Amino acid sequence: MQDAPRQEYIKTARAKGASNARAIVVHALRNALMLVVTQMALSFVAMMGGSMLTETIFGLPGVGATILQAINMKDIPMIMASTIFVTLTLMIGLLIVDVANAFLDPRVRARYKQEENMNGQRIKKSPFLRGAWARYRKNTPALIGLVIIAAVILLAVFADVLAPYQETVLAQHPDQRFLGPSAEHLLGTDALGRDSFARLIHGARWSLAFGSLGAALEAFLLPWWYWLCRTVFLSIVGQSYIETARANGRTTGCALLRHVIPNALSILMIQYSTQVSAMVVAAAGFSYLGLGIQHPTPEWGSMLAEAQTYLRIYPNSVIWPGIVIVLINVALSLMGNGMSEALDPQMKE
Repeated sequence: MQDAPRQEYIKTARAKGASNARAIVVHALRNALMLVVTQMALSFVAMMGGSMLTETIFGLPGVGATILQAINMKDIPMIMASTIFVTLTLMIGLLIVDVANAFLDPRVRARYKQEENMNGQRIKKSPFLRGAWARYRKNTPALIGLVIIAAVILLAVFADVLAPYQETVLAQHPDQRFLGPSAEHLLGTDALGRDSFARLIHGARWSLAFGSLGAALEAFLLPWWYWLCRTVFLSIVGQSYIETARANGRTTGCALLRHVIPNALSILMIQYSTQVSAMVVAAAGFSYLGLGIQHPTPEWGSMLAEAQTYLRIYPNSVIWPGIVIVLINVALSLMGNGMSEALDPQMKE
């Protein structure tokens, strides 16, 4: 809905005398609902994946707790049955989304009129990436998110230089347990006397790797990403500026590369950054449940699991990993919004 007022079909509706409210409700909302319905389906899938963590923490019966119990007991038939059930649920949900999008898509319900006024529409001729960084730099929250992510990545890359693995991460010092922040231990120590800051920056390697690689694999291998891309592309190819490009002699390939993909990337970038955040949380959640990185290897979720026993005695051991996870998610969200606006061709002017 944020991009709706800039769309040509909204300008055409207003030029024909439609009020702002009618243009938004009749034209913009119907197109926006396709993406909303698809995102709801993706959120439902993510919630099913997170049910394992939620049901375990709160002791609730459900599919997630059943799957976790089957994994721990190595109950292969139950694992297979649960997998089939989740897969069928996903397929039915995607089918419902496809039917709903076909009903909501204005191009399915009524074709565009051939006599639509094409005058005054502009084809953007500037290269796709030109000016993207300039627009990104003007977005202060996005820059803050970029700085946070860059700082965490640098700390993870140079973790061995800043804090040797054996001496600060694995070595136990019972006489230094539960120390507060100091010059020697920036964030204090944990229950075994290990440096909390060192374990955080070494754990960032696993968490960020799971987040980025997991989201990339999800984008290429899992079916709901194809449904999302399909919905985004369908919402773009019927726009009047695409028709204008074709009317001005643009080939299908040229229109795809110069108009459809740049506009689609601005939408998909937000979804990808959201998926990276979700994967970081998922990695921490699986480690928290004991299904991910195992002790003594540091990872943010496993650090939370180890520290929960001492929450009342020394809350710092829980606070620092929690703060880092939240901070990374906020920074990724800010970066995704900034990149979406920077890559949006309609923000060039």
